[in-house]
Amino acid sequence: MRTQAGFFGANIFEGLRAYWDEATGKSYVFRLDDHLKRLEQSMKIMRMKSRFDMPTLHEATVELLRRCDFKAHSQINLSTYFRYSGPGEPLVATEDTGAHITAIPLPRSPKIEKGVAAGISTWRRISDDCVPPRAKVAANYQNSRLAQNEARENGFDIAIILNNRGKVSEGPAACLFIIRDGVLITPPTFADILESLTRDTLIVLAKEKLGLQVVEREIDRTELLISDEVLMCGTLFEILPVTSVDRLPIGDGEVGPITRQLQAHYLKTVTGGYPEYASWCTEVAAVPRPAVSESASKVTLTHREAIEWVESTSAYPWARASLEDFSGYLREPSKFPCNFARAAFRTNTLHFVFAGTDADPLELARVRQGLGEYLQTVSVMTGIEESMNVLVILFKPETREQSLDHYHRTAWNIMQDWVDNDPEPWPPEIPTDPEEPFWSLCFAGVPLFINVSAPAHQRRKSRNLGQSLALVTQPRAGFDLVAGPTPEGDKVRQRIRRQVEQYDGQPAPDVVGTYHRGDLEWKQYVFTDTNDEKLTRCPLHIPAATPALERRTA
Repeated sequence: MRTQAGFFGANIFEGLRAYWDEATGKSYVFRLDDHLKRLEQSMKIMRMKSRFDMPTLHEATVELLRRCDFKAHSQINLSTYFRYSGPGEPLVATEDTGAHITAIPLPRSPKIEKGVAAGISTWRRISDDCVPPRAKVAANYQNSRLAQNEARENGFDIAIILNNRGKVSEGPAACLFIIRDGVLITPPTFADILESLTRDTLIVLAKEKLGLQVVEREIDRTELLISDEVLMCGTLFEILPVTSVDRLPIGDGEVGPITRQLQAHYLKTVTGGYPEYASWCTEVAAVPRPAVSESASKVTLTHREAIEWVESTSAYPWARASLEDFSGYLREPSKFPCNFARAAFRTNTLHFVFAGTDADPLELARVRQGLGEYLQTVSVMTGIEESMNVLVILFKPETREQSLDHYHRTAWNIMQDWVDNDPEPWPPEIPTDPEEPFWSLCFAGVPLFINVSAPAHQRRKSRNLGQSLALVTQPRAGFDLVAGPTPEGDKVRQRIRRQVEQYDGQPAPDVVGTYHRGDLEWKQYVFTDTNDEKLTRCPLHIPAATPALERRTA
């Protein structure tokens, strides 16, 4: 994929840990909201505008862990990234961004108990006036990679990196503390360190649980060698004792008592053991995701199945209200301008997929599965039956009011996900460039007709079908049976457009065209609320007609 993230490391990430407490049977994500705040700050520095707000990423992270149900300590990576930019501008910030969240079981390192041997690196730390370490950008970590590889080549477990003033900065993905005469000392933020949340946690615990004096000041290289204790800390490493530096023992060469006490308090904190720090621990409820139907593999529901399912305990909590809201727009005596939509509703030939947040890769996979099931179902239909069987994808309503641009970006990203994960080659008869006539979005080898409806539409009422973002789609062949390049099809389109103008109280969008006369299809997918076209090029990026498997493994 030709993304800025892939070519230049232009992604911002947060590494988090979730801790499993065997005694309570609960898992806790540690300082999730603080990690998201730092992510947002890094994005600001890098001029990145994510289409996902922080509450959405919070919810998606918790939901991913809930579904994984590891029942063990785990590690989470949350990344936002730049996708594509304009031709010839690969280093300029673009609004085309994405996000992904992954999680794996990860036990605590045995090195926490025995400590590590550290070596001073010859590589110097990046600085705020060059590549700011305050922004947690993936490309920054090449600095740590160089230092860590050097340390391993020289027989050490971990590197300690000095800044360009020759003062101690930090380790690879870990901040540093020393203990001298009972005082906990750590380099200040202006020593070119990451503003570490684990570092902040230890400062609080040292003061409030151990009554230690904590000093933030610069540390000389030689001061490491005469310290009573040295430790490193980070989300991945937790609290890592350093028992030697440059092959000289720290103290007596064993893990020090203050380090041990900090480790104990830290472990109790991250598993929710201290009520005063409860706000740092986000509980992951151990509730299994309900199946859509008795068949766990089935995602697409017929209209009748959807009506029954939303009343069941297996349904998403929001699904009933969204379906009822959607139905209210089409139920007779509806004035909705599309006669075919009302007829499909009346004859129960609609199909439904319900999906949670589009920030969740599992939900996006669910939508793709449902789309594939629907296309398989209608593949054996012909004539008016094919035209009347339409798929409606309803997404979880937003928790707060969003702009129309937000919904449109979401819809385009969902469609891009279909392109990126298409199980079949692109049909050779369909152009891959959306700016060419007779292009149409395809999935599983089938050209599609798509209509995006969003609750933010106020004036363009014909594109508002309730509280959920709705993607309405069917094979283009089925749509063309009633509105294709025939005299009767022309009459149908003209009638619908007159009804849309009357329903909306304004002229039809300027971009409305006719597919078979070469008008650009993608412009029909989303409409602005008034006749002010905003998009000049299709946001979708479609590779050459290559099988999806090859695209993903190239």
